[in-house]
Amino acid sequence: MFKIYANVKHAGLSSFPLFFLFIFVVVSLNAQEVKPQDVSIQPNKEIQSLLKGLLSTNEHEMLSGTEEAFRGKLEQLRKLVKTDTEIISQLLYFSIHAKGMKEAMLPGVIIEQMKIPKSEIATALLPIIETEDKTLREKTYNWLGGTDKTEDGQFDFSCYESFLREKKENPPQGLIRYMYNRNPQTAVVTVARVYGKDVPESEVVAKAKSGVKESVEYFSARSEWWAHFYVAEIMKKNPELRDPEIIKKLEKDKHPLIQESLSTMMPGKQ
Repeated sequence: MFKIYANVKHAGLSSFPLFFLFIFVVVSLNAQEVKPQDVSIQPNKEIQSLLKGLLSTNEHEMLSGTEEAFRGKLEQLRKLVKTDTEIISQLLYFSIHAKGMKEAMLPGVIIEQMKIPKSEIATALLPIIETEDKTLREKTYNWLGGTDKTEDGQFDFSCYESFLREKKENPPQGLIRYMYNRNPQTAVVTVARVYGKDVPESEVVAKAKSGVKESVEYFSARSEWWAHFYVAEIMKKNPELRDPEIIKKLEKDKHPLIQESLSTMMPGKQ
């Protein structure tokens, strides 16, 4: 890996964030093989061929040719796609089918060099996160994880809020599941802004930031599904908070996300 990454530096790509490099490599190399018919992304054969052509056949080098040639290939890639969204989709497909370290690293390098903003990455991934394919969904989770955390370590789900509003009449369960799994406190505040009619935002923020026991008591006393889902996810992560009376109340809420969370928390009971 160090020899490969050293070659990336020599090619003028040393500014690539190591965090994103880690995300793309781990996602690709730890992935189970995904059958083509299970992937909801249609590969563009010309783009996939171009991507493979960027890699050197020399095991000690990552990129083929000169830096100038690499830049030329990026320009060619730009011409093959209409939007950054399409680029991300094709890179995700490439990552899922990556064979070896160099192929696993390439999508992250391209994203950094093409300066694709985090908001565009998230926009491309949000529809994919709704897939029923567990493997693809997990990869999408990992990629999203590189877009929704600030430099000071805080979670920022603001880029998801507009998507939630667009889908308000048909809530995107895949995204909501991801948000609550990623950080329940930030998720419940964001979701409440969209689905919590006449709910004081300051109150939800204060309770979400309070101790987990206090927050469970508050949100379990509410009637909304988004509040109950928060409770279920918190109890799933904190077994000591699984109050039998609260669980009985959650069992009466037939929202699929809540029932799914309960079945994960208590296998065989549902």
